[in-house]
Amino acid sequence: MSQSQVSTDFKNALKEFINMKQNIKGGQQQIREWKRRKEILEKQIMQFMEKNDLTKKEINTPVMSIKYHVAKRKSGCTQKHIKHRLLTYYNGDETKVNEIWKFVQEGRSITEHPSLRTLEPVYSEGETDEED
Repeated sequence: MSQSQVSTDFKNALKEFINMKQNIKGGQQQIREWKRRKEILEKQIMQFMEKNDLTKKEINTPVMSIKYHVAKRKSGCTQKHIKHRLLTYYNGDETKVNEIWKFVQEGRSITEHPSLRTLEPVYSEGETDEED
């Protein structure tokens, strides 16, 4: 494969990548708007169901069934939470907690994930990046 062919293939791949990136960005904006609207509607429907004692009922529509649901979740295991719990376990012995925390942090593995980062171009006045 010649250098000019590689260069043309690279340019085409780069242009298509940029186009895909822009299309995805536009689609994500639309999805965010839909999600915001869905959240508003969800709150409205849930308030109605609570007010009218429908929390134990299933609402059937031709497309789907809707049911009021309460999920229980545990709080996240943040550094603050873990250290607090260790302090409680070791009766306030900060030295012991710090030793354990250091041991845990040093044992964490590091993995690399290569990817392309896109940045907005910074041009001087009148300067462009077009080379066609």
